[in-house]
Amino acid sequence: MADGIYSAVSGAVAQARRLDVVANNLANVSTRGFKGGRAAFAEILARSAGASSGSADVRYAELTTTKIDLRPGALRQSGKKSDVSLEGPGLFAVKRGKETLYTRALDLRVDQRGTLMDTRGVALLDERNKVIRVADPNADVRIGEDGSVRVGNKQLARLQIVEALSPQSLSRRGETLFAATPAAKLRLAQSTRARQGYIESSNVNFVRGMTEMIEASRSYEAFHRVISTFKEVDSKMTTIADRR
Repeated sequence: MADGIYSAVSGAVAQARRLDVVANNLANVSTRGFKGGRAAFAEILARSAGASSGSADVRYAELTTTKIDLRPGALRQSGKKSDVSLEGPGLFAVKRGKETLYTRALDLRVDQRGTLMDTRGVALLDERNKVIRVADPNADVRIGEDGSVRVGNKQLARLQIVEALSPQSLSRRGETLFAATPAAKLRLAQSTRARQGYIESSNVNFVRGMTEMIEASRSYEAFHRVISTFKEVDSKMTTIADRR
């Protein structure tokens, strides 16, 4: 069988994975604070086993990573105090179990123990990396643009808002939560403001996403036609060889 079929197969697999990324983007076009993904590909050169040094290399396509598109979505005023978003490149720090995660949008509540939570079940962290407590679960919690957490005239804490100098080092932990490695180079936010009463829309453009899905689908179909052609030629060559 010609080596070219392996290149076609790798191309079809890569486009199938690209379709998965695009489909996930479109499924979250209405998810608050969602950041779209972009498939990144690489071309790999390989030589068939036993091939001579002068043989041509076989090219393979590979999906190397899915990059997170961290461009901000549009802010929309909701008027609800539970809605807190960010204006600027920052991220809220939250705690899930023993893991510190980061997110762009919050839907606040106070649980029965007085912990300031997001409805996804993560606790908000302050600048000292401590969980924020509110004495009265029914308290009117207000968030200032600087991230200050107030109940009445009393400031309880300041939300930990960070900025990543290398945002592509963030990885997904669910649709709107991210984990960071030291390579992300997190620092306390310098150009980000908290906005209570606002929702950040998904940054996925529906029309662009549909266009990309059509392109990926057509590429996938084209690779499959190439694979079918290789198989047909191989079958005919086998038939001819058997007749001899």
